[in-house]
This record gives sequence, structure tokens and C-alpha cells, in this order.
Amino acid sequence: MKLFSRNRTRERNRHPLPEEKAAAENIELHELKVGTTTIPYSVRFSRRACRRRIVVRPGKVEIVAPLGDRESELHRLIDERRQWIFSKLEVLKDRTDRLHALTSYALRNGTKIPYRGRLLSLEIHPTEKKDIGIEYRTGFRVYRPAGAADEELRNEFDMWLRDRLLADAVPLVRRYSILLDVKPGRISIRDMKTRWGSCGGRGDLSFNLKLIHLPRDLTEYVVAHELCHLRHRDHSRRFWDLLDSVLPARIPRHRRIEGCLLQAGLSDESIRNHLVVPMVSRH
Repeated sequence: MKLFSRNRTRERNRHPLPEEKAAAENIELHELKVGTTTIPYSVRFSRRACRRRIVVRPGKVEIVAPLGDRESELHRLIDERRQWIFSKLEVLKDRTDRLHALTSYALRNGTKIPYRGRLLSLEIHPTEKKDIGIEYRTGFRVYRPAGAADEELRNEFDMWLRDRLLADAVPLVRRYSILLDVKPGRISIRDMKTRWGSCGGRGDLSFNLKLIHLPRDLTEYVVAHELCHLRHRDHSRRFWDLLDSVLPARIPRHRRIEGCLLQAGLSDESIRNHLVVPMVSRH
């Protein structure tokens, strides 16, 4: 396992809009009408494609087809699947909104912050020290120097959360690497938009910063899931059987991950009794 990495700054770079990306890559955008909604989409021909497929991601719809396919037929297929595409985009929007809700809190006295499956109170205290300080006991205490801006406070708090999630993930990666007899690459904690985790082609692992807000069992689920992709790059029966064989009995098994996300505003009791289902990457 290689040196662990972490990004010490918040990932605030905006993703390009579909029309911006299309212009940069010289891709022609087409439009699909569903009721009063206009959905832009693109057509891409690929040497590696064996069949037609429609790819729906947040803010992006693309139909991929083998070289030589008839473009008119692809537009017809998009039109036939218009309701399915619209529904997929709605699901992705809801998923993105739920993920955003986990971190939409403001750092103010009395704020309830979800942390490892519990809602904990935040207290902010002034300090004469130059650096922002953060303590965690039964809740959070943030020590704010005079003149520290809200953005500085949030950046420091997010970096603190990254360190905690990295501390949770590292021993899990070590344990499951031994169980699965795999050698992962680097580990990074990222502010991901729709995925809980990903496994790169070289074995590099990325985990969503928002996992720190969910119960630790769910972090373990995502770690095990991603490491299983070092043995099986798909979601075949062999993959699920392997994942089932290494997960402890206390962790629920899920094949379709859509579920109920932990949201700020739930009481401590509700969180403990609430089933939170993780989303994982699609490879």
C-alpha cells in the first residue's frame, strides 16, 4: 500500500456545464424534449463499443455506439427512451441533493452536525491563539481566532473531518487487502458529487468525505466494495459473492444502492434506528 494522500483544500472547482464541455471538445449537442423540459445530449462513436448504450450522469446524457452505426437510429432510440432518461436524471438530482444536504450546515453555535452516524452539537469559542482549534468529545468545540473568516473556519473543519475519515479508512483498507489478497494504490479523501467511493485502474482508492457523517459500518462497506473491484472490475455474480464472503454479518448486503441517506435534522434516536444505504461507484 502506497503513501496515503489527502487534499488539504476544499474541492470547489465547478464542473463544466454540458454545453461548455461540448464546446471545448467540439462535440455537437442535441436536444430532447420531455414535456416542458429540454435535455441536452450528445452522440459518441467508439471503436470499443460493441452495442449501443445510453449513459446518464448528473448534467450529462450521452449515447455511445459502435463505429459505423446510423446516427438517425441513435436519435430515434433516444426519443424512445425519453421518459427513462428523464426519470434517471430526476433520481440523480435527488441523490445529489441528499449528498449536499449532509454538508449544507453552517458552522454556528448550536448547529447539529452528523458525525459517524450521530447528530452532535457544535460550540464556537473565541481564542487568543493565531490558529483555529478543533476538539471533539461529546460534541464539537471550535476555537475561533479574532478575524478568522467563515470560509477559513469551514476549510479547517473539513480538513479535520478528512483526517478523521482517513484514520477510519486506513485500517479498513489494510484489513480487507489482506483478506482479499490485493495490493491497493494510494488512498485519497475527496468531496465527491454522486459516488461514495471509486477504484481507479491502478488500484488507487478514493472515498467520499461525506462518509464521515454516516455510521462506520457504511464506511467499512464502501471500503470492502471498492477493494473487491481489484479482483473483479464489474458487478458480476462473482463480485457480489466475493463481497459477501468478506463482509461481517452485522453489515447489510445491498446489490442496488439507491437508498436513504442520513440527513441533518434527524434526532439521535432516529439516526440510530434509520437504515442508511450507501451508494458505490459504477465501474
